[in-house]
Amino acid sequence: MQDKLYIVNLFYYPKKYSTMTIPKNKYWFLFLTIILLITITGCHKSSSNDNIPPPNLLPTITNFTPANANIGSQVVITGTNFSTSPSGNIVKFNGITASVITASSTQLTASVPVGATTGRITVTVGSQTAAAATDFIVTVTANLPVITSISTTTGRPGDQVIILGANFNNIASFDTVRFNGILAFVTIASPTQLTVRIPAGASSGNISVTVNGLTSTSSITFIISDYQVSTFTGSGVGGLLDNVGTAAKFSYPEGIAKDNSGNLYVADQYNRSVRKITPSGLVSTVATFANPSSTPNGLAVDASGNIYVTERDINIIRKISSSGVVSDLTGTGLFNYPLDVAVDAAGNVFVTDWGNRRIRKVTPAGVVSTFAGSDTSLTYDGTGLGSRFIGPRGITIDAAGNLYVTDYSKIRKITPTGVVSTIAGSNAGYADGPALSAMFFNPKGIAIDASGNIFIADKVKIRKLTTDGFVITIAGTGNYGFANGPGSMAEFDYAEGLVVDASGNIFIADNTNNRIRKITF
Repeated sequence: MQDKLYIVNLFYYPKKYSTMTIPKNKYWFLFLTIILLITITGCHKSSSNDNIPPPNLLPTITNFTPANANIGSQVVITGTNFSTSPSGNIVKFNGITASVITASSTQLTASVPVGATTGRITVTVGSQTAAAATDFIVTVTANLPVITSISTTTGRPGDQVIILGANFNNIASFDTVRFNGILAFVTIASPTQLTVRIPAGASSGNISVTVNGLTSTSSITFIISDYQVSTFTGSGVGGLLDNVGTAAKFSYPEGIAKDNSGNLYVADQYNRSVRKITPSGLVSTVATFANPSSTPNGLAVDASGNIYVTERDINIIRKISSSGVVSDLTGTGLFNYPLDVAVDAAGNVFVTDWGNRRIRKVTPAGVVSTFAGSDTSLTYDGTGLGSRFIGPRGITIDAAGNLYVTDYSKIRKITPTGVVSTIAGSNAGYADGPALSAMFFNPKGIAIDASGNIFIADKVKIRKLTTDGFVITIAGTGNYGFANGPGSMAEFDYAEGLVVDASGNIFIADNTNNRIRKITF
């Protein structure tokens, strides 16, 4: 009987011995060597696989709440082994992919997608998918408006926001949109998209859409980044005092302009003076007019630093050279209550001749002519003398040489060739909205920024006319008074002159408050 050798394979079967029988002869040592090499190789391969990541863990869904909801509602899904990144989870409602808003390893927040129907919620992480044990019930309200996304989650009053969704009315006036309860303006509407303007006075909160009495609310909080109003210079007490910031004093400042270095110049009415304010807020006096009847009220600065000033009560235009020399650009008897000036690149000065209802032009040589309007109190668009103004007050000019004029309840534009058109305003009052239906209440100061937006000082409100033709209030409650802070809470008392600097900051001559106010955003 042959001797036998028993080989115990412990590597592959650690809990159960396996035997192999071979003849005990001269080949037994070779056989053992081969077995040993196989075992060592297996151990090496096992060691090399130690760094291979484990397969995806199976996600689980233990609960979801609410158990039923409308399209667009948020659903919280709890479970295990979710991705902590929203994009790492694919959530479906009965096969329709949803938007994942927030994610942690044990909880997901998703919006019920458009097109979803009653059925199971599934969560896929990597290659592993879990399904809820019960159906999620989609409660469909007939024609309920649905908000699926918003073009931005933050903005300022007047900014445009696009809302995407379903069941909107394609007539803008039939869609009611509110920002945290404040009624917004819907400018363009279709069944799946609304274009709206953030309303003045809006605060951070949810956006709601109401159509035919049915309302849906956004699942996100919209953040309002309001304009901020502060006092740049002026103590609020009338007087003539050169100093820094709020230590300085003015007496009923009206006109305001800036030079190429960022210095501001103010027509300080009852001090019969022109004041200068550096970017750091240092106030000094440039000139004081000796005539006791002087009431400087409008001014402009040309590229060389010359200052042009309207003298309302004595009907002349002053010029203050960059070296401080004061002269009369025009003589008396040519104007009737001139209120404001603007100067073009060639040095021509344009004057709002309020009492004559005209826009006048003064050449560098002092030659005066009528550029637009006639002595008839009407609003009529036309060219040159064929146009009509009710009472032009403020004036500014853009880089292309177009003039913009505040004319009682309207904003007028005059091209370099004298073509006059109405670009905003209807009846007298305060109302935001599309440009030609908006309302102004005899504003004065007007300025244009580098993007072409126009800003208007409208007594107790600061208004903005956007480049696409929409008027919004950016500051002012509508009450006469004094208050700094967010634009929707600020108060002015006869905001008159207005200018915009290169950074988009707005400076206002707040007449009765004897201050120069600043608006930033």
